[in-house]
Amino acid sequence: MRKRRYLGFILCSLLLLLSACAPRLTPEQLFANQVGTLVNQLATQQSAGVKAMAPAAVVSASALQGKPGNRLEEYTTERLTMKLRQSREIYPLSRQNWFELREKQPLTFAGQSAQKRSYLNDLTVYQVATAQDEVLKQIKVQVTASDAQGKTIPGLLAEAEFPLEAGLPAVLQFQAKAKSNSIPEGVEERPYQSLDRLTYSLARELVAAYRANVAGDPNAASGEVSVVIQSRAVNGSLDKKFLNRLESALQQAIVSNKGFTSAVSQRDFMPTFNQVDFYRKNRAEFAMDETLFQPGTVVLLAEAAPHKDGDKVGLSLRALWRVTPLETNKGELIATNRAGSYLSGFTAKGYLATREKVQAGSETSGSVSGANATGKYNTANQHGFD
Repeated sequence: MRKRRYLGFILCSLLLLLSACAPRLTPEQLFANQVGTLVNQLATQQSAGVKAMAPAAVVSASALQGKPGNRLEEYTTERLTMKLRQSREIYPLSRQNWFELREKQPLTFAGQSAQKRSYLNDLTVYQVATAQDEVLKQIKVQVTASDAQGKTIPGLLAEAEFPLEAGLPAVLQFQAKAKSNSIPEGVEERPYQSLDRLTYSLARELVAAYRANVAGDPNAASGEVSVVIQSRAVNGSLDKKFLNRLESALQQAIVSNKGFTSAVSQRDFMPTFNQVDFYRKNRAEFAMDETLFQPGTVVLLAEAAPHKDGDKVGLSLRALWRVTPLETNKGELIATNRAGSYLSGFTAKGYLATREKVQAGSETSGSVSGANATGKYNTANQHGFD
């Protein structure tokens, strides 16, 4: 009996000694562990509501709302992204996806191949949100998930709570600004700072959309792709000097892609739309102005408008391109006409920051950061391929 008591005393002493020697976690370590538990919980829940190897995207709720983000939200987003990257691809949302996500609309993946779009249809979007609860004296981090159709995925939810006490890591992170901007460049809240960057980005999207949706079509135009640029300012609110720089930058951006050439057209939008509408309404035999529409030509319509704040300009693009040879109303091919019919195949929008307020009719207004003078490619009498 005494021996058992003696052994028990020794065991208790050892336990007390070990517990006394165990290092205590610092507040920073406790904070990191709690965020890690949140992230691991989400990773474990994936097996129930997400397909294996399905791509994922992680976004900040503050950024989606156009509000300044905090470091706590950013830190949680970074940790979750790193965890998800171990088992699946992280998909960077495009500007178009960003607009759709804000409006809670299904995500579209224009410019991607059919196989890639099918893969992205299984995309899971995680939204990280932070909030301060004054009643419960807590800082909360909540992560929700939705699919590519904008529907919430049941069961894929995690939340962490931190005491609202001055000096604690979670509180300091909540009060600190995010270190980086997670909003895609070109969105209204984060306009491009360079005209070249804006036009090269939009031109790259145009080329990707053409190659993914048209170039693989056996009826699509083959060989060199000719892009004719037409531009206008909304309500004449931008001077012609700015439009000339814009057209030249777009032209340079397009020809930088292999297999693409570009020219600038001074014609208005309406003749183009009227001609396209005519083809759609009249499916019988008719002659086509081949001097304007050559095989493979993409008609790129660029519309520029100053933002209401005056410190940025919005650029909207729409492209019309050939998808199939012309036919009669009986389905017979028109062999004498090689041009093809034109349909809308691409739309995009981006914003550009300006150095000063943009005003209508001023030759000095519309000064654009990083804009290069490439006027020799866009003279007043040039009509491009038409």
